Amino acid sequence: MQRGTNLGRLGGYNQAVVLESIRRAPEGVSRVELAVSTGLSPQTISNVVRRLLDGGWVKETGTVISGPGKPRTTLELVSDRLVSVGIHLDPASLTYVLVDLRGNILLRRRSSLPLAGTPAETVEVMAQEVNALIAESGYPRENVVGVGIASPGPVDLERGAVIAPPLLTGWGDAQLVAPLHEALGIEVLLAKDTVAAATAELWVGAGRIVSDFVSVYVGTGVGAGFVVDGQVMPGQTGNAGELGHVLTGAVRPVNCAVCQRNDCLAINLNFDTIVARGRELGLELPDVEGKPATEHIEAAAAVMQAAEEGHQGAAELAGELALYVARAVGHVVSLLDIDQVIVGGPVWQSLKELAADRVAEEINASFRGSLHREISVTSSSLGGWIGAVGGACVVLEDLLAPKTSGLLLR
Repeated sequence: MQRGTNLGRLGGYNQAVVLESIRRAPEGVSRVELAVSTGLSPQTISNVVRRLLDGGWVKETGTVISGPGKPRTTLELVSDRLVSVGIHLDPASLTYVLVDLRGNILLRRRSSLPLAGTPAETVEVMAQEVNALIAESGYPRENVVGVGIASPGPVDLERGAVIAPPLLTGWGDAQLVAPLHEALGIEVLLAKDTVAAATAELWVGAGRIVSDFVSVYVGTGVGAGFVVDGQVMPGQTGNAGELGHVLTGAVRPVNCAVCQRNDCLAINLNFDTIVARGRELGLELPDVEGKPATEHIEAAAAVMQAAEEGHQGAAELAGELALYVARAVGHVVSLLDIDQVIVGGPVWQSLKELAADRVAEEINASFRGSLHREISVTSSSLGGWIGAVGGACVVLEDLLAPKTSGLLLR
């Protein structure tokens, strides 16, 4: 939790610190408790809380008697004062959520990616679905503070573009932020999906109760998000967390299109690799050569489905792939000296029952921290919606989180 300052001209930062403290206390918090948690004086707390009450950001919800003296009035966030929309752009589908100021999902929906769709066609679908979501919610449009897009990387945050995202054939350099903003008339932000997933965990997932963790995203790609001292670390360009080209030692017949090696994590987790290995196991899978990316994804998902249903060979394959990821994560937590790992994403949903225990064991076995200790590995509670929730929470983080840049005297 960040602490405030009592300098008179820094009310904006202090207000953000106090509002964040109230948001993180779903059962309510008193002014006295706020003074302790933020380091601000009682008078500063009183002034800030008055502004938040006047602005409709918080409300007084009751009193608590704690020892002698005057009962303390509790404060709670008015969580539905504003809402945000999150979109997860994934080669398999588009998911959308509408969340409140706590990051709680109010509405959700899913749509297919336009078949072999261009970026312009995809933005058009996004705009239609967001408009439908807002209309269904009943919230006035002016109460929607923004739209956050979680996308596979690489992302160019300065231009609001994604650069040749995997499995989106022909996308190249694709502008998303400007055209979607023009179509909706609402502010739009872009984040890499791994950064968005870590933000979601920090706001509404298992990351609420820990200040340092690695968030592992397992979807159509695999990546990691890093949270240190309660802050998401996006990297200098917003592209932190690339795990795909960590070497596994398992050699495949083809080379990775990005790193040109045949033993990286990405080539071993490639959908066509999974389909080929599934056929070797005797599974009947469709011929997807030359077909749209969605059909490659569906064929690979059929292998994972067979694993879930008890096919021994498919289960062994799923376990093998999960172990490659776990070993990579073990090196990451060693490097960062972090002992908390949260694993999530749409593909993990189908793997976790099968592989969660083995993944936890392998991450611990791969940990090489100077002071060896148990690494806690938990599965995300956000399921296949984590990317979209993360996109929405990136908007809220931008709006509400205390920013130390506000401490500069201008």
